[in-house]
Amino acid sequence: MSIFAKALGLFTSLALAGCSQDEQAPPQEIIRPVLSQIVEPHAHSAQGFAGTIEPEFSAELSFRLLGRLVARDVGVGDMVAKGATLAALDPLTLELAAQSARADLSTAEAQLANAAASEERQRALLAEANTSQAVYDSAKQALESAAANVERARAALAKSEEQLGYARLYSDFDGVVTATGAEVGQTVSPGQMVVTVARSDAREAVVDIPDQMAASLKIGTEFDVAMQSLPTLRAVGHVREIAPQADASTRTRRVRLALDNPPDSLRLGTTVTRPAADRIAGEGREELRLGGRSGRIDGQPARRRSEGQEWLDLHRRRARSRPAGSDGRREQPHRRAEGQGTGGRIG
Repeated sequence: MSIFAKALGLFTSLALAGCSQDEQAPPQEIIRPVLSQIVEPHAHSAQGFAGTIEPEFSAELSFRLLGRLVARDVGVGDMVAKGATLAALDPLTLELAAQSARADLSTAEAQLANAAASEERQRALLAEANTSQAVYDSAKQALESAAANVERARAALAKSEEQLGYARLYSDFDGVVTATGAEVGQTVSPGQMVVTVARSDAREAVVDIPDQMAASLKIGTEFDVAMQSLPTLRAVGHVREIAPQADASTRTRRVRLALDNPPDSLRLGTTVTRPAADRIAGEGREELRLGGRSGRIDGQPARRRSEGQEWLDLHRRRARSRPAGSDGRREQPHRRAEGQGTGGRIG
């Protein structure tokens, strides 16, 4: 009985010891992982858009007459001066028409001379009462008709010579050829574009900007334009024209920026960028970058500035923390598991 009593006592003591250890052991806290992000102020940077340099003034030159193109003296990229010959039509038909008009004028002048002499004779006879008044009136009418025929023939000759001048295409101003629309030997119609000439002194930057940004732009707003291949080469321009309607497919509006004294390196067709980088009015502003995404500052959305660009304005405040959850609460102190590091930059 003593052995059984000792075994029972030992078993009871072990069971009580196990229960006390279970009651004294604290529950293990579940480590909650938190995705954090460092928020730092940066110098402002504006969103830019790519565009091209285009002429502010250009003209699509064409012939006024139907004819066959026999010469085109310029090509794309050629510099032309005012009054230079660009192309020519076959002038044979026009030259024959001018010769016919000269012959008609000579005939009309001869008839006028004959009618004038007849009228003079009839006047002398009428003065001596050797002819009737009706005969004299007929001679006078023939003289006036011959004079009118001379005026008509002169006008026809001037018209023929003017059309003969239309056989050559001239440049109306100094510029550069940007396009051609006909080749030698081709028959061109009146108004068909043969050569396009653009003025090289007046240039502008053409940019397609999203509709929501273009709506906040104003005529005359200044922007900085930089050459894409050489960003240090810049020019200043101002908004000259804003398309009143957005493109149906891209939903962008075309904005034209007139350049003020652009450098010669910004030639026609050059690709430019950052035309939306305008000067920020005011000082002490800082930009907040959150991995390229907009964020919240002190539980409130950061203000987004428009005027053709987007950046987050801190209003002289520094970001102190970012909400840990979507409910807007701040991060609570938490334990880090062994080996767990601090949050780092994301994005």
